[in-house]
Amino acid sequence: MKLTDKRFWIVIILAPFLMACSDRHDITDNYSVFTYGEGLYGEKETDYPIFAEKLGYKESPNFIPHIKQSWWNQKYIVLKQSGDIFWIIKPQNRELEAGDIYLGPLTAYQKDSILTAERIDLNQMNHKAYE
Repeated sequence: MKLTDKRFWIVIILAPFLMACSDRHDITDNYSVFTYGEGLYGEKETDYPIFAEKLGYKESPNFIPHIKQSWWNQKYIVLKQSGDIFWIIKPQNRELEAGDIYLGPLTAYQKDSILTAERIDLNQMNHKAYE
C-alpha cells in the first residue's frame, strides 16, 4: 500500500482502536475484566487480569486482581481468582447496576453455599476464561 492509498490511512487510524478493544471484556454496562491497562484503578502490571466497576463506589473494591474465570447474567456475577478464591456480585435491587453488593473473598465451599441459597446455576450463565 502506498501513502496515497485510502486503505492505508484507514488501517493506520483504526489500528489503535482495534488493539485497545482487545484489552477489555465488558460483562455488563458497569463491569469489565481488563487483561491489560494503565493503572487507572491503582493496579500493578502483575495484578492482571482485573475486574473493575466503571463507576466506582466507596463500598466497592477499587478492583479485584488475578481473575481466572467469570460467569454472569443480568442478576449476578461470579468471579474466580487464582488460588480458588471467589467473589459474587449481586444486585441491590432487581438487576446489576451501580452500587451492587460484593460478597468475597470466598472459599469454594462458601461460594457453593451462596449459589445454592440464591438458586444460581453457573451452567445457565455466560462464561469466559482468562487463563
